[in-house]
Amino acid sequence: MTKIRKRLNTVVSAALLSAAIFSLFSCGMNGGKPGGSTGTDTGTTAAGDGGKSTETNTETERITETESDTDMITDTEKVTETETEKETEITTVPETTAPEDNTVRVSAVTWVAEDIPLTADKEYDDPVYHVTLDAVFKNRKSGKTIRMPGFWNGGRRWVIRIALNEPGEWDFYTVCSKDNDTGLHGVQGVVTVKKYTGKLDIYRHGFLRTEPGRRYFMYSDGTPFFYIGDTHWTMPLESLYSNGNVSDEDAEKYGIKTQFHYIVDYRVKQGFTVYQSQQLGYYQGTAGNSWIGDAGGSIFDYGVTDKILEQFKTLDIYFAYIAKKGMVHAHSQFSYPEELIETYLGGKISDEKLELLCRYWVARYGAYPVMWTTAQEADNDYYEWSGCTVKNNPWKKVMKYIAAFDPYGQPMTAHQENVGNTRVFNSAFADMKEHNWFGAQFTTQLNTGVDWNIVREYYDYGGEKPVVNFEGRYDHFWTGEFGARSQGWIAYLNGMFGYGYGIQPLFNIFWAYNGDTTPAQDESGQVYRRDLTWLEGLHSAGGEQMRIMKDFFTSFDWYNLVPCFSANEYYIPDDSFSTAATVGNEMYVVYCFGKSGSTGSIMHADTSSDYTVYWFNPRTGETADEGVVEPKSGKIFIPEKPDRFDWVYVARKNS
Repeated sequence: MTKIRKRLNTVVSAALLSAAIFSLFSCGMNGGKPGGSTGTDTGTTAAGDGGKSTETNTETERITETESDTDMITDTEKVTETETEKETEITTVPETTAPEDNTVRVSAVTWVAEDIPLTADKEYDDPVYHVTLDAVFKNRKSGKTIRMPGFWNGGRRWVIRIALNEPGEWDFYTVCSKDNDTGLHGVQGVVTVKKYTGKLDIYRHGFLRTEPGRRYFMYSDGTPFFYIGDTHWTMPLESLYSNGNVSDEDAEKYGIKTQFHYIVDYRVKQGFTVYQSQQLGYYQGTAGNSWIGDAGGSIFDYGVTDKILEQFKTLDIYFAYIAKKGMVHAHSQFSYPEELIETYLGGKISDEKLELLCRYWVARYGAYPVMWTTAQEADNDYYEWSGCTVKNNPWKKVMKYIAAFDPYGQPMTAHQENVGNTRVFNSAFADMKEHNWFGAQFTTQLNTGVDWNIVREYYDYGGEKPVVNFEGRYDHFWTGEFGARSQGWIAYLNGMFGYGYGIQPLFNIFWAYNGDTTPAQDESGQVYRRDLTWLEGLHSAGGEQMRIMKDFFTSFDWYNLVPCFSANEYYIPDDSFSTAATVGNEMYVVYCFGKSGSTGSIMHADTSSDYTVYWFNPRTGETADEGVVEPKSGKIFIPEKPDRFDWVYVARKNS
C-alpha cells in the first residue's frame, strides 16, 4: 500500500511514541490500522463535562428479536474465524493512555452499531479537514482491540459509532489531534456488550467477509451468505416522510406510512439480503439535483459544509434503517464517478483532503453491515474522455483509503462498466489487495444465446474471488420478468454467487420510463409495461421470483455448486439455451430457458445409485414430473420441458 501520511495540527511529544504504549494498544487492532465508525446525532449527552460519569443507551434504535421474524439463511457448517492481518503503513495520531476522569458508560449488543456522542470544548473551522478523532476499544477478557474514527456532526457535536463484535466489557479512550480539547481528547469509558439474541443473521453471524479460495461471501463466523440484491441507484429520493404519491386508498390498503420504509420492509419479507444504492451526484444535469452538494459542485469542491452535513444526517436514516432490518447495504461512496474524476484531475482536491473525506465516510457508515462498491461504473478507464486512466483513476485512492480505515474489513469492489467495456482481465482494480470481489455488469442476451465465455473468464481468471452480477438488464425497463429472472439463475449456476435484481421505477427514478405506455416484449414473447408506479414495480412478479430462486438454492449447499459452462463432463446441452451446475455427481441443476423444448443429457451419474428427478418452476416454485431414474451408462436423459417457458431440471442422488 502507498504510504499515507497524516498531517496533524498538533505537536506530539516524544513520550507518546514509546514502544510500550504502542504495543499495549495496537497489537490487537486488526493489523494496527485505523478503524472506522459512523453515527447519527441520536444522543445528546456529552462526555467530558467536568469528569462526570455519563450513561448512554439508545434503546429506541436498538435491534431486538421482535423487530423482524425474518431468518435469511439457516445455519450451515461453521468455519473458525481467522482474522486476516492487514498491514498498513498509515501513520496516525499516536496512542496514549487515557486519564482517570471523563468516564462514559455505554450498553450495547454484539455487531449492532452504537453511537457515543461527544461534545468538543469549542467549534472548529472546517473540522473534517482540520481535526481528527479516534476511539480505541479493548475487550478486557480477549484483549481484542478496535480503533474507530469519529466524526463531526455539527457545531461542537462529535460522534463515535461502533459495532463491537464480542460480548464483555470493552474499555475505550479517545485520541484527538486537538489534544488540549478535553471534550474530545482523553475521554475514557466502558462499553458493556451483551451477545445479540435476535433472529437477524447479519448480527447472529457477524458482518460479511471474503476468504481466499472461497467464491462466495460469508458472515464473520464462516456461515455462507446468499447474496440477492435489490437495486436503488436513487435511494436518497425515496421519501422518508411521505408515501411517495401513493393514493390514500392504496396507502391504507397496503399499510404504507413512508415510501422508503415500506420498500425495505417488503423486500426483507421477500428474502432479499442486500440493498444496492448510490449516493446521488450532480451528473444528472438538472439544476439542484445534486444530493451531496449543490448543482454546481459537490463534497469534493466544498468539503463537509453545514448544508452537506444536513444531507449526511438524512443519509444516516437510510443506512440505519437498512441495518435495523438486517440487510447488507452495498453502496457507492460519495457520488457518480465523473464527479470526483473531474474535481481531482482538475486539481481542486488534494490527496490529503480526499483521504480525510474517506475517513469521514467510514466514520459515519463503517459500523453498519455494508459492502463498499467505491463508485458506480468506475472500472476500468471508461472515463478516459475526461483524462482518467487506469493509473490516475482517483477512485483507486478512495478504495485504498476506505479499506485502511475500515476495521472490519468489509467486502470491497468497484462497480464495473458493462462487459462490453470491462471484463475480469482488464479491470483497473482487480490487482489491488483491497479489492476482494467483482461487481460485474453482465447483461445476458437470452434470445440470441448467452456468451458463456464471459462467466467462464470470471471463474477462471478472477482469483477465486466472489463475483456478483451487480447490474444486468432491469425488469420492465430493458427486459421483462423472464429476462430479469433468468439473469439470477444464470449467475448462480455459473459461479457468480450473487445477483443484483432491479425493476423500473425503483432502480433509478430519473431513468424510468415515466408515463411511457408503449408496451414492450421480453425474450420469451411476454408483453410488459414500462409505465409502472413504484408500488406496482415493488409488487411485481419478478421480485417474488427472486424469493422463489433464493428458497430453491438455500434448500441445499448451493455454495458447493460447480458450473458446467454449458459443456463439460457432467452435462451436454442440446442447444445454447441451457446451463447447468453440479455438486460432483451427487446433484445436478440444469436451467433450460430456450423457447423450444430442447434440454440435454446429464453425464457421469453414479450407476450404483438411482436419482430423484423433477422439474422446478422458477416462476411459481412448484414442481412437476417427479420420479426416480437409474442412470444408463452414467447418463440421465432430460425430457422435454413441460412448456415453452424456462424450467429447472433437478437430479439428486439417493443415498
